Parts: sequence; structure tokens; C-alpha cells
Amino acid sequence: MVAAAVVAALCAVVHAPAVGSATQLRIDALAYSPDGATLAVGGADGAVRFWDLRTGRPTGPVVGGGGGGTGPLAYTRDGSTVVGWVGPGIAAWSVATGAQVGPSLGRGAAALSPDGKTIAVVGRDAGDGVTLWDVATHRRVSPRFPGSRATIWWAAAFSPDGRTLATAGDKGVWLWNVRTRRRVGAALDPGTDVESVVFSPDGRLLAFADLDGAQLWNLHARRDAVTRLGLGARRALRDDIFELAFSPDGRTVATVGVDDTSFWNVRTGRQILPALGPAADVSAFAFSPDGRTFATGDDSGRVQIRSTATHAVVAGPFVAYPSPFEDVAFSRDGAMLAASNEGAVDVFDARTRTPLGTIDAGTGHTFNGFAFLGDGSKLATSGDAVRVWSSISGTEVGALSNQALCSPVFGGCYTTADGIAASPDGSMFATFSNDVARIWDSATLAPLGSRIAIYDGVAVLALAFSPDGHTLATGLDQYGETVVLWDTTTQRQIGDPLGKIVDMYSDPATAVAFSPDGVRIAAVTAGDTIQFWWTATHGRLGMSIPSPSGSDFTSVAFSPDGKLLATGGLDWTIRLWDVATGAEVGPPLRDSGPVTSVAFSPDGRTLASASYAAVRLWDVATRTELGGPLAP
Repeated sequence: MVAAAVVAALCAVVHAPAVGSATQLRIDALAYSPDGATLAVGGADGAVRFWDLRTGRPTGPVVGGGGGGTGPLAYTRDGSTVVGWVGPGIAAWSVATGAQVGPSLGRGAAALSPDGKTIAVVGRDAGDGVTLWDVATHRRVSPRFPGSRATIWWAAAFSPDGRTLATAGDKGVWLWNVRTRRRVGAALDPGTDVESVVFSPDGRLLAFADLDGAQLWNLHARRDAVTRLGLGARRALRDDIFELAFSPDGRTVATVGVDDTSFWNVRTGRQILPALGPAADVSAFAFSPDGRTFATGDDSGRVQIRSTATHAVVAGPFVAYPSPFEDVAFSRDGAMLAASNEGAVDVFDARTRTPLGTIDAGTGHTFNGFAFLGDGSKLATSGDAVRVWSSISGTEVGALSNQALCSPVFGGCYTTADGIAASPDGSMFATFSNDVARIWDSATLAPLGSRIAIYDGVAVLALAFSPDGHTLATGLDQYGETVVLWDTTTQRQIGDPLGKIVDMYSDPATAVAFSPDGVRIAAVTAGDTIQFWWTATHGRLGMSIPSPSGSDFTSVAFSPDGKLLATGGLDWTIRLWDVATGAEVGPPLRDSGPVTSVAFSPDGRTLASASYAAVRLWDVATRTELGGPLAP
């Protein structure tokens, strides 16, 4: 009855507005609670969030976090615990408190036995093998399965009676007797890399996906149950499948791949209803316990609930972060603080924390960055257009024309801006679009000089002005160049690129900052490392800062005195570093979501951070948060 009530309630859920992929997280895993009332949503940030499907709203605590992604998830039979790969490893988590229950059980993939008492852990590194763990005691209940260490495993599944374990890896699918830990028969599809495996509800069939598509095996006969799924011209679309799921009645199997999500009649092997095509962008899938609906997650962080019978959307999209923030900045005098997401820029009084106003992108328009201009009374936004606004009233006071923005390409032109940065005195600002950057006068919006054309096929990822405004640094994505410096007066390149290497590729620079004296440049390279260069000689400093957690840095900022460097990361942390030594200063400050941007106040006493969850202010000296999250 509960599941039926949920389906009825789903139809009444208000559809949330879609939020763009630039700031959203990919959904890695989905799992319904046993009563079908709650959906566990695992994200690429290594956190699991819970959604009440009766209201379409988040419920309960956030589990995990700190980067590392999530893998297949499963509820225990009583619904009190979620088990699976969450962030740094496999563990059990309390749904009520969000606390980890017991130690981590290693890295790889996990499967929960049907009675909810045992976790099978299969390692994704050679030598890890297959082990069993007790959910209640958190202790390993068996040695590694004999012979299992010779294979890299990607997935595992228990049979419905719990007696057999199927493991999928780079040597096909192996079946194991759970009691004896011995292999049962020869490998299925030996020598093939298999990434997903699942039993039918009655245990007669096993579905798995290899490089050629999906297969159904009759386990009693040890042979194909039907012809390989996908026939004729459509077979080419059946490869690269990364997830499989049986409907609860066992009549249908869903295949989730890069190209589409398809549904197949188990008896005939033929497709049922049209597939969900590339536009659905499915990255995770789960059937509801009663089979009447299924949930899909996508690369943009959205979850939708669809009817199994018609594939029509009956609820959603739900978004992991209803208001993810992308950038944060102080005005030159430190009086104002602004933070942006895709749809708006919120402006606050930096001293009182009170909202001063909101700049709305408007229907059909998006932002991807902003910068204060001049004395801070105006700010410019980039996105599908470059527009100038009153910082206080939120009124649009100017815009760059499509003709001015036009960057020639393939006989047409780009008329959008992928990012924006202002000079320290606010007198000019720069925008970039793909492989072209341009500098503009803040007062007149006239272009200053010619376009800065980078290199064919090399995209700009970041911009930063030197303290004196004479130099513009561009962070690039590849082809042997990391950071290139340009003269803002002549628009000519200054010397050789920073980070230039002999080979074809170098690490992309996704964030760039000058030290306050202009002597050094810091850049986030390859996502998880901070590199430093001397501005004058373009020589690399003899130190770099690797990410302590292995998760990517997203932003970098020097303190006004040049002694500290602040970084934001996908591991939900803000870290401070000693610029002279590269050593971390104190423990990290922890946010409630991946941190996208950091900025020091002009006096250096306050650090602002923007994350997928909130905008916060921190006291640099005491390393404590100043009040709670800022609310527009």
C-alpha cells in the first residue's frame, strides 16, 4: 500500500526547475528504500542524499561527502542502513544520523546479501580479491576467495537465495558458492571485460554486460537464455553498457549505456517501448520495489521518476543542489560580497551579512561568472551574453552586442562568453569564449585593442589580471601550454608559455591567480595540483601543492599580504597554505558541499567561500565560520 501511495503522490510533485550542468554533480547511484518511499541518491561528490518521494523534497542527513564518487547502493531490509561505495571506500551508513557504521571495508564494488547480513566486497586493484563482511559486527567473515586475487573486479551480485555470488571483472563472470567460497563451474564469457552483473528475481537468469553488449544466461543450462540483446542495426548501440537492472517481476531487464537506456522482454530478448535516448543522459538507474516506476539520474545532477508502463515522467526533475553557487567575490572596498549561480547573482552587505539585492538572469538566460567593475556600483556577468548591472538595484544598465562578442569560427561566430575577470582597479574586464579572449573598457564597454587569439583548438579555462593590470594570464586546456601571459595594451603574448613542455600535452590550468606583488603566479593544474611560476622569468618555483585528498582543487586565491594561499576543493574543504613553504596551515575548513570559489576580503581578515550548498564567511585568524550560511 505504501508503494502505491507513493506513485499516486509522485504525480502531484511540483517539477523543479532544471539547473545547468556547469555546477551540478553527476548522479552515480540510485537505490529505493524497501517501502519505496525514499530514494537514496549518490553523487560524484562522494555523498548520498535522500529524497522523500511523497513530497519531492530532500529528507534526513547527508551521508558521506568529500569527493571520491559513489558506487552501487543498497538498503538493508529494515531500511535503517545504506551500504555501498561512498566517497573513500565501501561502508555502511545510518540513514537516520548520516554517521558511518563501523570501519571502511576497502575500495571497489560491494553487494549486499538478500537477508541484509553480509556484504561482499570485490577489489578493483589487482590482488584485492573477493571477501565477505558481517554487517552487524563489521568484521570479515571469510578469507579471500581462492583464486580471486588474480582478477580485477568491477561488480558483484548475490543470487536471490544468497547461496551464489556472481563477480564480474576483466576475465568474465565467475560464480561462487558463498558457503564454501569455491568457484562454481567455468567462467561465463571468459577473457572479456565485464562491468555489470545482476540476477533475475527468481535466480534462474543472470544478466551481464561486456564490450559487445548485454547477455542473458540461463544458469541451470549454463547457456544463453536468449539471443544477445540488441539485433540488426541496433546492435551497434548496445555496447558500452555500464548498468543493468531487472524489474521486480523479472519480466524486463533494463540496460543503461552511453548511447541510451533500453528495456527488453526477458523471454524474447526484444525491445519494449522506445529507448531513452542520449538526451536523457542517464548515468544511474533503479526500479521501484513495486516495479510501477523507475528512477534515472543524469550527468547534470537531476533525478526523474518515470512510469515503467509508458516511460512518461511522473515526478521531477529533482536537483541535487537547488541553488549551487559558482563564484564569489568582494567589491574593491570590501563593503559588498556577491555570489553567483546559473540563474542569479546575490549581493550582500559584507559587514552586516544582510542581502542587498538579487540580479536575475531572466527567463531563457544563464550566467557562468561575474566581476565587480569600477568602484563596485556595477558588475558584469558572462554567460549566454555579457551584461552590466547595477550592483544594488539589479537593473541592467548595459550589454555587449553580439557583433562585439563575435569570435569567428567555421564561417560563423561565438556570441557567448565562457568566463569573465576584472582588473584589480575595475577599469577594464576580460572575457573568453573557447579559444579567444578580449579586453573591454568598464565604463564605455568598448573593446580595448584586438582579440587575443590563443591557438587553434586550445580552449581558455581561466583568466586573471596582474595587480598593475598590465598583464592578463590565460589558463589553457592542453597542447603543451598551461598558462600564457599577454600584454593588456598590445594584446601580444609575453614570452614563452608557463608550463610549456616538449611533449604534445601538458596539464590544463583550470584556475589562475597572481600574488599581490605580481611576482608569482599560482595555477590549478591537472585538477589536483597547485603549481607556481615566477612572473618575470616564467621559471617554475621549486614546489607544488598536491591535493591531500586526491580530489580536485577548484579555485585558488592569494591573501592581500601574499603570505597565504586559499584553495577550494571538490572534497568539501577550504584549505590555507603557507606561500613560502607550501605547507598547509592548520586543519581544513569544512563546507557542506563541493567548494567552487574562494576570495579574501581586501583587508585579509575574512575569507569567503561558495559551494554547491552555501555561501559562507570565515575568520582567517581564528579559522571559524562567521555566522551561518548567507541567505539571499
